[in-house]
Amino acid sequence: MKRDQEWNTLLQQAENVPDGLEVCIRQAIERGRRSERRKKFWKPVTAVLGAAAAFVLLVNCSTGFALAASRVPIVRELVEAVVLDPSLKAAIAHEYVQLVGEIYTKDGVTLKIEYLVADAKNLTVFYRVYDEKGREIALNPEFKDETGEEIAAGGSFGQEQSEPQDEETGLIGKLKALFRGGKPEPPIYYWKYMIEGNTPERVRIDVEAYQDAGMTELPLGITFEVPLTIEPQFLRSVKTFDIDKTVSVLGQTLTIDTVEVYPTNTCVKWHTAPENDSWLTYLPFYLTDANGVRVDGIMNGVAGSGGDPSGGVGEIYLESAWYDTAETLILHLDNAAALPKDLPPAILHEDGTLTGLPDYIRQDLSEELSDSFYDFSVLTEKGTYHTNTGPFRWFVDADGKQGSFSEMYSKILEDDHLMHTGYLMPTDVTYPLEVEIGFAPGQKLPKPISISVR
Repeated sequence: MKRDQEWNTLLQQAENVPDGLEVCIRQAIERGRRSERRKKFWKPVTAVLGAAAAFVLLVNCSTGFALAASRVPIVRELVEAVVLDPSLKAAIAHEYVQLVGEIYTKDGVTLKIEYLVADAKNLTVFYRVYDEKGREIALNPEFKDETGEEIAAGGSFGQEQSEPQDEETGLIGKLKALFRGGKPEPPIYYWKYMIEGNTPERVRIDVEAYQDAGMTELPLGITFEVPLTIEPQFLRSVKTFDIDKTVSVLGQTLTIDTVEVYPTNTCVKWHTAPENDSWLTYLPFYLTDANGVRVDGIMNGVAGSGGDPSGGVGEIYLESAWYDTAETLILHLDNAAALPKDLPPAILHEDGTLTGLPDYIRQDLSEELSDSFYDFSVLTEKGTYHTNTGPFRWFVDADGKQGSFSEMYSKILEDDHLMHTGYLMPTDVTYPLEVEIGFAPGQKLPKPISISVR
């Protein structure tokens, strides 16, 4: 949609325009036109200023118009910024966005917090950063509550750059360019956090600025303290469905406890019976509505956990089903993986050879897949897996010292349904090592499971 069309739509969306306001708008525009006729040299400026007067009057006098005006400019650029994140894209397209617009400047570096998307478990902050000296600036955020305690969270802590914006056209574009002094705006970045516990209403972000110098980041000694207050209605936006349904999956007893639907993701919580003889390590749930529209697991940003081999509980995170308008949501499970609890460890010898591997994992000795960056590698039959879960968890050396591997390489070989994984040999350990297996190939369920959520 062109900006002129957006502007016309915007005018149509304005509600309850006060009496007399339309006359004021027309007078402002007419004054601009009369000025154009008297001084043709000022035509471009007076045309915009006449419209700006009308715009300011509408924003200040009509609440409905102000809300509509706040939404139109942001939807396009934010949807482009999160093109690889379906849940955020859906939230923004449905105007589930809080405007912030706070600017912080220190020593020539400016940080502008533009918008946020928040719910009870998730917080995404959109920002721009630019430097008057033209340096590339990297930012390291630390999220805290209002007392200064760090908030336990996980997710995308880095910067994700939006696609470059086309040149602004139409009335709104002219107004934005006018108020920016004609300078192009830097791209939008965002931090996406998943909160452990509940998202607090008041958040403080301590942001350290660095100069991005290629492979290194040079500290600039600049820290911004950014307070945010999240509008309470966003934090109440969750739908919890108590399922409490017990099913059999690959011979294991699985109870699906709840489905929690947030604006920016959906969480399926489950647990397994203590008497099970295997851990369910792979449970790719998905949702459909009555029309068959499918909501899959999150593949970008927040990742879902599978089984917990130490406790038999798990959480799976799906893309958002918040805006589903059908009367029914159906939870599906048609693939899984089961890892025997009594599976013996493999043995890693000092020369890099492995013995005692299960039949779906074999050591890779081919030169075709060799790489100088790792010491030994294995090929895993991934079955129905669509992710590259590493086959090994921990090891225990001959002296009883526990440790973990440094995985250096992992590649899905789609044609052969294999996964190729390389590791470094552990150092400062006593060989041989007992290696815990943490992987079983995914299997199609003989009878797919479907459970009505609502």
